[in-house]
Amino acid sequence: MEPNQTTLETKMQVAKSSLHDQHGLAISIIYHTDLSRIGERHWLSPLSGIGQTEISRLSPHFYPPQDEHSINKGRALEDPYISRKPVKIYFEHGGIKVESNQEVFINGDKNTGSLISIGQGVLINIANRVLLLIHTQKLTKHSNNLAHDFLGFSDNVTEVRGQIQKVASLDVPVLIRGESGTGKELIAKAIARNSHRNQMPFVVVNMAAITSSLAPAELFGTAKGAFTGATSSRKGYFEIANNGTLFLDEIGEAAEEIQTTLLRALETGEIQAVGSSSTRKVNVRLISATDANLESKIENESFKNPLLQRIAGYEIMLAPLRERKVDIGLLMARFLTQELDNINEKIKSETPAEVENLCRIFETFALYHWPGNVRELKNLTRQLVIDNRGEDSIVLSSKLRSKLQVGRIQRDRKRGLADSIKDLINENSASIQKHLTRRKPNAVSNDELLTAFQECEWDIQATARRLRISRASLYNRIDKHPELRRATDITQDELKQSYVNAQGDLDQMTQALRVSKSAIKRRLNEIPDLKLIKLTQSDNARF
Repeated sequence: MEPNQTTLETKMQVAKSSLHDQHGLAISIIYHTDLSRIGERHWLSPLSGIGQTEISRLSPHFYPPQDEHSINKGRALEDPYISRKPVKIYFEHGGIKVESNQEVFINGDKNTGSLISIGQGVLINIANRVLLLIHTQKLTKHSNNLAHDFLGFSDNVTEVRGQIQKVASLDVPVLIRGESGTGKELIAKAIARNSHRNQMPFVVVNMAAITSSLAPAELFGTAKGAFTGATSSRKGYFEIANNGTLFLDEIGEAAEEIQTTLLRALETGEIQAVGSSSTRKVNVRLISATDANLESKIENESFKNPLLQRIAGYEIMLAPLRERKVDIGLLMARFLTQELDNINEKIKSETPAEVENLCRIFETFALYHWPGNVRELKNLTRQLVIDNRGEDSIVLSSKLRSKLQVGRIQRDRKRGLADSIKDLINENSASIQKHLTRRKPNAVSNDELLTAFQECEWDIQATARRLRISRASLYNRIDKHPELRRATDITQDELKQSYVNAQGDLDQMTQALRVSKSAIKRRLNEIPDLKLIKLTQSDNARF
């Protein structure tokens, strides 16, 4: 290591210790021929906006995030196929420009020397040998004394690990929020594993799969003789998890009746088995998870606010994988190794061609937007391994390549649309905000509701959009309005009479019955003897 480099990196370590919550620019390894080096990174500096760096076979040095305090742990890329002549990277106004005499790809495209916004990160492929990501990162230390299977060193993962460490030893209920497939159950298990209940049961319950009628029995158990055939008592999930941890997954999808039952148990700490006349105390650590917007559900009156307050003693938010791009290489390397072990095969990356193939595959995966998050990454990695089972090298099948490339195109289109929306908002922010913000249902008066229905020709979706409330909230308002009703509330006799009076004209029926034309069509289809109704149908009758 050169003296000036040692001095620079030593200063960087000092800077990190004093800039705990500040951000810096980092270069992380997303793919390397030595898979154990994936995740290593080199710190550039705290964000300054202007500067430059050089990357070659011999410099800079990259460090494992968990050992960044040790200067001696740093290593250069050390790949003999990468030139000693450096790739030069210039930082200007929140973006980068790259100059190189060797083959370099930026975000999957050949380098043109143009300015690229850093945004969620810039992917740099050097000679199809090494894949690097330039990105912003908080200058924080990583904890090594936590039992978990949660892989990654992104800001969100680092923060979540810290939150697990702080809350695990407490008995407060935890709510884990994040999109489907982000790893919420892994977080729940990590909390339980690092708590004083780690030797006690960890019970998982999918709340979306429990029907309202079976909920009391599933959650609280049944007593002997509770129903025909109940020859013995059966424990429910609460009792099975007693003194341990109860993980309620998909809590946002729980039916309203289940929410009421659950809330009562959480408030009292007591359960009553179906068919039993007595209650009993239970002692469980409650962890819940959801990908739903519970606040929106509360507004729509489909989720109970008291229940949210009970389950959210402490909240942990998991970011989607598309916002944790720096973790993709680590996750893919682990899944790739695991899936190959399952079929007793090894990673094929010995020849230059095999390394090039694997580097390009990692690049394609890193550029995908991952709507299914980590679960989808694991599934597609498994598909990649099975597709290449028994083959001489690992290549992307045409089907898998098409899926990943189409996903990238959709992501880029969304980015373009997002940029257009941002420009529109900047031009007329107040007006846009007025039309995008949801209103509270009780803020809509009865007169406004009736007028909106008339202007929208009694169409539910159009009226909800006009009033900026959800359809569920609109139905609730209909039920409470003295002059409105649902289409299902109209009797068949009333429907038949309206059909005769309007001579089959749906427009007239819509105005008379005050429900939408499509709803009237559905209801008329339910009348088996409609064709037998004697009427003189007008020329413009439509049915």
